[in-house]
Parts: sequence; structure tokens; C-alpha cells
Amino acid sequence: MGEAVHVRSISALRDLRSAFGRFAGEVREPLTATELEIRRALQWIEERVRYWQREVEDRRHEVQRASAALARCRKSGYHHDDRDYHEPDCSDYEEDLSAARQHLREAEAERATVHHWAVRLNQAVKEYQIHANRLKQLTTTRHENAQAFLQRRQAELEAYIAIKSPDSMAGLAATISPVPEGRHGLPSWDGGHSSQAQVAAVALQALQGLQSDEWQKLDFRERLEVLQKVENSMAEVQGRPSVQVNAEVMGKPTLFGVYDGTKITLNDAPIKENDIRGVLDTVIHEGRHAYQHYAVTHPGIHPKSSEVEAWRDNRDHYLDAELYGQEMYQNQPVEADAWSYADAVVERYYQGGNSNG
Repeated sequence: MGEAVHVRSISALRDLRSAFGRFAGEVREPLTATELEIRRALQWIEERVRYWQREVEDRRHEVQRASAALARCRKSGYHHDDRDYHEPDCSDYEEDLSAARQHLREAEAERATVHHWAVRLNQAVKEYQIHANRLKQLTTTRHENAQAFLQRRQAELEAYIAIKSPDSMAGLAATISPVPEGRHGLPSWDGGHSSQAQVAAVALQALQGLQSDEWQKLDFRERLEVLQKVENSMAEVQGRPSVQVNAEVMGKPTLFGVYDGTKITLNDAPIKENDIRGVLDTVIHEGRHAYQHYAVTHPGIHPKSSEVEAWRDNRDHYLDAELYGQEMYQNQPVEADAWSYADAVVERYYQGGNSNG
């Protein structure tokens, strides 16, 4: 075998799996306890809202009763025989009505206060649940996926070590060599991408609009058309159907693009900038994901079946950067391959498309 294997520490994978397990266990208990407290708080505030709503209704009835009593008192001054009127003493009824109105105002104020805090509490709970659900997912489904992923990688490395005979262990250091890093600090798989990257870079040289001075003269629509031509060229080089390239406003400035299985969607903000290199890298990167998807669904198109199996497995156990961190995200098979492939193509393109290394 001519390929080098970069093995640093299998025990580190075991430690990482154990750490994941401890982390999941330590997080689940406070999450459960917090959910119970939130449920109690919501129940309590709902009860207070209902209580003060009933109080307001009762106080309104009290005002109505006091008003009716005062009206009857005032009418008692009339005499039906001579229609004379004498002023009755209704001061007690007036005081009762004044007190009833004061009670109503107090109840309405309490109801308004409780309603205000009920709204605030529900908003806070919703915001908390967004983050709590992510953490919960990290300790359940994502945790299980990560554990399975690490276990498979550990087993693969242990199996590789096991095939080495005792006599050959002395030469293991020569077989295990440092892997050169790419521009993003990821392992550079240039040996596997070199030939295709060279062809892809030459294909890009034939496209108009990718040079910095040309790019700056294009409007947004024209730039998107150029990027579609880039995807078309990459698809032709890779032997797959091209996909549609779209652009939209994306809330996260760190999100440059995504391939969803049918199309590439780019963040429109970088396209509006005058720096073409980053956008070019993104289109090629997402196009490589399209190639990976095509290779998984069309066996035989990619020369290394082991890589296709790794991509297939990674699709089912994808590690999101927000949950697992940037390092684990970038080093999973589909992302490491896409990053290094895009690096190789872009580097050769800007070197003139005729570099051999």
C-alpha cells in the first residue's frame, strides 16, 4: 500500500467516547430538573392569571350590586301619593360603591401585572427551550451518533494495527507519517485530488468573469450566472449532472452556502462583495458535496469505494458545527473531502491552472 496512515492515539478516541458519555449523563439530570421547575412555574403563573381574572369578574359584580343598592336608596326618597321627594341618607351605599370600585381597580391592576409576567415568562421559556432542545439533542440522538461514529473509527484503527505483525512494528513509525495541512488547517488529500483538481482548474480558466477586475464589473444577476457556470464546469469534470445555484439572505454571516441534495444555495452577502475567491471556494465546496451525493447513489463513479462508504456513513451521522464544534465538523469525511478538494482546485486556478504541485 502506498498510502500513509496518520494514527496518533487510539486511546484518545476511547477517552473521548467516555467523556461524551459522562457529559451526556451530567447534562441530562439538570435539564430534567429544570424542565420540572419550568412546568411548575408555568402552572403557577397560569393559576394566578385565572385567579385574578375571577377576582376582576367578582369585583365587577360587586360594583354592579353596590350601584344597584345606591340607586334603590336614592329612589326611596320619592312618595307616590304626593310625588314629594326627601333626601335619603345613602352615604353608606356610596361608601360601599366607592370601596367596590377601588377593589375593582386593584384587581385589574393585579391581573395586568400577572398577565405581563406571564407573557415575559413564556417568552423566556421559549428562548430557553431553543437552546435546551439543542443540548438535549446533543445528549441523545447526536450523542448516540457521535458515539457510534467514534466506535467505528476506533474499531477500524484497531483492526489496522492488528494486521501489523510483531516483526513489522519496528517499521510502523516510517509508515505513520505527518499529513500535510491544507489552507484551512485540514489534512490535505491532494494526492487523491491532484489529477482532477488540475483538470478542474484548467476548466475554470476558460470561464469569463472570475478574474477580480472582471468580477467587480458584474451586477448581482451576472455574478450568479458566472457561479452557475462554475458549477456546470465542475459537474462536467466530476462526471455528474450539474445542480441549480441560487442565492438568498442567510441569517448567519458565517454560513456561506449549503447543498441540500438537489441544489446549491449561497449566502447573497459574499456575492455582493468584490472578493471572488471566497465565493468561488464555496461553490466548488458545495459542488463537491453534490459529487459525494452522486457517488453514494451511483456506485462505481468514485474510484475509492472505501471513501464512498465513509461518505454514506457520514451522511447518516453528520456532525453539526454548532453542536460538535468546528474541528469535529471540518474533520468528518464529507467536510474534510469537500474542504481539501475546493482548496486544491482554487489554489491551482489562482496559480494559473498549470501547477503540478
